[in-house]
Amino acid sequence: MLCNLWIAENFNLCTVVSLMKQTRRGLACVGMLCSLSGAELGVMADDKTPGPQNTAVASEEFSRFRYVSQATGSDSKGVGTKSNPWKTLQKALTDTPKSSAESRSAILVAEGFYSGREIQMREHVELYGGFDPISWDRDISRYPSILSGENSRRIILGANYTRLDGFVIRDARVRGDGAALYCKGTSPTVTNNRFQNNQTLAPEDWAPGKLHEKAHDGGAICACQGAAPTIANNLFVENRTEIGRGAAIALYSNCEGVIRENVFLHNETGTADGHRSSDGGAVSVFDWSKPRIEQNLFIENQALAVNDGGALFVALWSSPAIVGNRFVGNKSADDGGALFIGGQEHRYDREFDPLPNAKDYFVLVKNNLLCGNSNPKRNSGGIRMTMQSRAELVNNILAEKDQLYIQASEVDLTNNTFLEDMILIEFTSQLAPRLIVNNIMWGKLVYDWETPITSSNVRDGYPGQGNFDAKPKLDQEQKQLVVTKANFDSDRHVTTLEIAESNWDKNELSGRIVESDKRWTIVKSNDANQLVLWGDLSYLDQVNLLPTYRLRPQSPCIDRGSDQHAPQTDIDGDLRPLGLSADIGADEFVP
Repeated sequence: MLCNLWIAENFNLCTVVSLMKQTRRGLACVGMLCSLSGAELGVMADDKTPGPQNTAVASEEFSRFRYVSQATGSDSKGVGTKSNPWKTLQKALTDTPKSSAESRSAILVAEGFYSGREIQMREHVELYGGFDPISWDRDISRYPSILSGENSRRIILGANYTRLDGFVIRDARVRGDGAALYCKGTSPTVTNNRFQNNQTLAPEDWAPGKLHEKAHDGGAICACQGAAPTIANNLFVENRTEIGRGAAIALYSNCEGVIRENVFLHNETGTADGHRSSDGGAVSVFDWSKPRIEQNLFIENQALAVNDGGALFVALWSSPAIVGNRFVGNKSADDGGALFIGGQEHRYDREFDPLPNAKDYFVLVKNNLLCGNSNPKRNSGGIRMTMQSRAELVNNILAEKDQLYIQASEVDLTNNTFLEDMILIEFTSQLAPRLIVNNIMWGKLVYDWETPITSSNVRDGYPGQGNFDAKPKLDQEQKQLVVTKANFDSDRHVTTLEIAESNWDKNELSGRIVESDKRWTIVKSNDANQLVLWGDLSYLDQVNLLPTYRLRPQSPCIDRGSDQHAPQTDIDGDLRPLGLSADIGADEFVP
């Protein structure tokens, strides 16, 4: 019999006490106790996809509701009811009664354009947008509640114990950190919003004298000084920094929190940077910060002006868990087209820090798919590790231009699928690979250290126990699709393509990568003959559906890995091993 492992939508832990698993050579009864979360497995609930969701407001959780309508409300005559709402969110936040954990308030904001002075959020007062001003039915796409900075101001200041949900937050400009939302030591929950065209401006008279200096971070959101926000199911599109890290999100100075199931699309750092101070085209994690970054889509973001980390930048002893994300078509102007991991800060005026111990500093990179990312030197399109960093890479797939470059760092490489070139150099006894096992290493390998490579499929061969050299036989066949009709939805930032001669099952292609004419994106959803893709690809008459890079039945990597070091699950959440021993690479073959 087969046991289905059900993962709760909110990724709570599930316990499997007795599991009957199907191996490739019959049924085996396994008595086991395991606690696995959806986030750890890198899998997503069936009814959820990254990006904004139209969710109901849980009325039973609140003691009072107040209402705001730009079209029908009045700040002078309104009283905040459905029939007589206020006109502005600022008025609602001022006049809503004092709230607490036992007596929470919700402010419902109707469709409309809202501007004015900076909005200060309040504890235990939650903000929800996307309502019809007459019926007060909710549809965040049909009834957009737009919070605008009118290209002249910051929009929101964060608070603890509150939520911002279902808004379009756009056109903020600030000469400082966090143009749309600034969280200085505060930890709001930020869900189901669209952050668009927000920008931090360069510091006045910017002439630091050195490279890699702190400027104005967080084109859309900046969290700092111990903040721990939850940022989930948002769309970040076309946000920028002139000089500063993290065009969509910047976290620095002992931050934690969660960045989950967001879509990061066409964000850019460093549009006016001449001093390499604008790393992290979408997200920057800096200065002893340790958020969990999981299940996000990073699509065609850029770090301009000789900066690092086209999608995600990690440095100065920050320890994020980077789990289950997809990085597609991102670019850096220096290192790490998708992901840059550094330990030390780039410094020119003082000595390096002592190397922290593993308990205090450790980066986890697990269950991620990287494809079509690039850097100018073509040596770290996928991942760059340097500056005395420390990380574990497990169950990742790096394909299509995504090279790996690790230098002077401590690293474990376990059950990854590397399909492009790998450089592993300049190690010391303190900073070197500790474990390299169960990997598909199918690009050119440059390696100059003594830690053995074992149980791996290495192109052109490499000495070591259990190593071999054989074509891995993955699903690597591209499918060219002919487009018969295309439509771009500029509000949702998706393109719907009708495809000739297709008959797919609903959403069977969700999450797949599409490429055409040097453009990269990801399938949001599909039906029998339509694809819904993130971004504007409405001008294309054909697209290429990229492969899954999973093992095919005849792959020599099946049952050839070491069980001793294999992770408990693979990139898809399938249990290991399913045969005589674990498979090599990120995927465990399921017949």
